[in-house]
Amino acid sequence: MAAPLTVLVDKTPLLGPTIDTGMRIGWMLRMARLVAGEGRFDRLEDMAAVVETNVTALHRIETGQARRGVVVDAYERALGLPAGALRAPTDVMCRHFGNGPVDRDPGQVVDTAAGLSALTDLVLDGEPDGSEWLTWARAMSQPFALGLPHRLAVPLVGRLARELGRSQGRAYPIRHEALALLRRSGYGPVVLEAVQEIVSDPHAQMVTGVLSVLAEDASPEAALWLAQQLHVPRMQLFVSATIALEKMALISPDPDFWVPLVDLIAAAYESTEPGTPHWECLSHLMRLIPPEDRRRLGDWQPPHPPAPLGIETLRSASEPESGVWQECVERARRVCREVGIAYQPMLARLLFDAAFGPYDVRAYATFALLSGLPTITVPLHEQIAEIATHHHDPGVVLRARARLSGSRLGSIPRAARGWVDHENPQHREVGMILLGAAGEKLPEPHTERALRGDLAGANAALQGLGLAGDPRLRDIVADETHPELVRHNAAWWLRAGSRVVDDTDHVAR
Repeated sequence: MAAPLTVLVDKTPLLGPTIDTGMRIGWMLRMARLVAGEGRFDRLEDMAAVVETNVTALHRIETGQARRGVVVDAYERALGLPAGALRAPTDVMCRHFGNGPVDRDPGQVVDTAAGLSALTDLVLDGEPDGSEWLTWARAMSQPFALGLPHRLAVPLVGRLARELGRSQGRAYPIRHEALALLRRSGYGPVVLEAVQEIVSDPHAQMVTGVLSVLAEDASPEAALWLAQQLHVPRMQLFVSATIALEKMALISPDPDFWVPLVDLIAAAYESTEPGTPHWECLSHLMRLIPPEDRRRLGDWQPPHPPAPLGIETLRSASEPESGVWQECVERARRVCREVGIAYQPMLARLLFDAAFGPYDVRAYATFALLSGLPTITVPLHEQIAEIATHHHDPGVVLRARARLSGSRLGSIPRAARGWVDHENPQHREVGMILLGAAGEKLPEPHTERALRGDLAGANAALQGLGLAGDPRLRDIVADETHPELVRHNAAWWLRAGSRVVDDTDHVAR
């Protein structure tokens, strides 16, 4: 009889400065073994035999005490998962939060002229999936890597960056990791050029992913460029730059990271109006700046108070008896019952970070961590959609709705299907985006009403239509009764292509 499993818990404070990275990646691997892939391995001994290691070593890996990339790769093969489905979130978590175990056995990468040539031919002439992009990026990003001429690297990196923006499901975290490796390598400036070229198109959509990749290397040049985007009125670009700066500050080893940016952020805050998304984003950034760096502004006084955190019980959320935490526990129990596993305290913690917590980087790292576990992720997203639909606290609703919109699940929770008819315009907008991300057709009357309304609603409709590859985009471009900006944004989708997914027989373009 197998020994009882150790209960894996992240005991760091909910609102504390860091998380237990090792425990989280260990839990992900255990859950992959128990619920994901083509077959499950209830006994650790059986998995140890398949991945060719011993039970003690595997137990240390599954409890976050050790990390071996070759073993994570072996889990993917044993469970029938795409290469990178578990490795990419593992590496992302350890890189972002800095307290995970060191990878003692990352494995071999392609390091021969013939091997690199074959990989480059594949991404140059074929239709690579995320795993193939990641294999190529690993080879390209090594310190000893054979150089690729600039004229060949630029179009390949640009193509990968453009695919990333439209990726859904597993296609997103794997491509994100591929581009992140290149950003942190000698090809980092090429990635910066590719991102800036994408953003330079005033009609570009789906820029959050590429700005997130830019934050993987906290270079002064990239940080300054991101801070300058805070003065741009384009809402999606503005919000994406805010999240990227939060992530860059987390990754940066420089204690003075914020110093060159303080004046730009303060100036951007002065131009905001209370109650607007710009005000909320800049209030969040101002909170992230250490007090000693804010003092560099001298006598500067903000023209209006910052936006509230939006969660009335947030201060007490770290207490076991708090309403927020108890709700996370109960919803996690529902997910576990649906999946058919024992209650997982870690899942309650991940739900808190994804739906309630104030840190966007933790939320999206949680979605990346869960991307390799669709059996768990789908019902968990259902719980987040219910929170965003019914919660009594409007701040919680706003946060959960925004997080779900950026989750890249690639399917739509049942609770969110009715959002296109919701009385709240923000719910209607996210509902259209989620439908398109799932590849489903947007209902005609709702789409037409959104296109004829304000720009936020029109862009949400265009995003849903664009992700789904809807032929109505051509009619919108040709219809001169639509505002010029709407027609140009629709034309961008025709140029860019529809959503990119890897979990079907082809990559949708």
